Amino acid sequence: MLLNCVVYQKGVRVKDVPVAEIAEWRGRPDTFIWVALKDAGPDELATMQAHFGLHDLAVEDAHLANQRPKVEEYEELLFAVMHLVAIDKGEIRIGEVDVFVGKDFVLSVRTNSDQNFLGVRARAEREPKLLKHGPGYVLYALADAIVDRYFPVVDALECELEAIEASMFSNNQAKENIRKLYQLKQKVETLRHAVLPFSEAVGKLFGGRVPDVVKKVGDYFRDVHDHLLIAVGEGKIESEALGSELASVKGIKRRRSKKIDLPHPDKAEGWFALRDTNLFRFRGPGNQRPGRALPCG
Repeated sequence: MLLNCVVYQKGVRVKDVPVAEIAEWRGRPDTFIWVALKDAGPDELATMQAHFGLHDLAVEDAHLANQRPKVEEYEELLFAVMHLVAIDKGEIRIGEVDVFVGKDFVLSVRTNSDQNFLGVRARAEREPKLLKHGPGYVLYALADAIVDRYFPVVDALECELEAIEASMFSNNQAKENIRKLYQLKQKVETLRHAVLPFSEAVGKLFGGRVPDVVKKVGDYFRDVHDHLLIAVGEGKIESEALGSELASVKGIKRRRSKKIDLPHPDKAEGWFALRDTNLFRFRGPGNQRPGRALPCG
């Protein structure tokens, strides 16, 4: 489904155009076209391929929509796969955004996600001095928005762990806590599988040799990469902390089965007071991210 097809010139929005008029605007000085699709079918992708000369392999990846996050080059075309992550009714939901970037166009294809990017387009249009850098800046704006949306998911998982912590020493809760911790560990790993390869892919877009379409915005991608490293670090810490929590809960269960008195939680061996040790607030050198937007509850 076509969401937008807009022409920009020198960083300023010119007009919305029908797909049939794309060819009329291509090749003009300081001009590019930004097209957004959602859950595109084979016919729509074929139409875009005809207009923009998209590589067959990249189009095939977009059609399958189950790719690992990555960045690939096909001559003058850059193709990026990014994962959208959200919490829906307590479950992790993964969507995908495939972005084709050429010297005078950018095409985004969003699949299996209701997260939209209207705010991204509006923000970019408010900054014509940056948008005049062209399609490479649009790719940055999309990547930056996607990464920013990872952190509320991290916070939600932290809240979930804190709720489990609150019942760690409750009577007859060990088995249920083990089940919840295993479920939470799976969610954390799902998040890491989205974030880790994405950080590796973004690393190709700054420093050293980079694709021509992003040369002017390399420093912006460095910032995205820094934030991804924070998310990767938090996901790793969460995974390790969950392993420790599982060991603690299993120890509690064994003690209760043998009718051994448990020490007070403040003195319990193996008890990780995550809120006090600040395990979820990973900070790399010089890196910061906004704190939790809302308290757990």
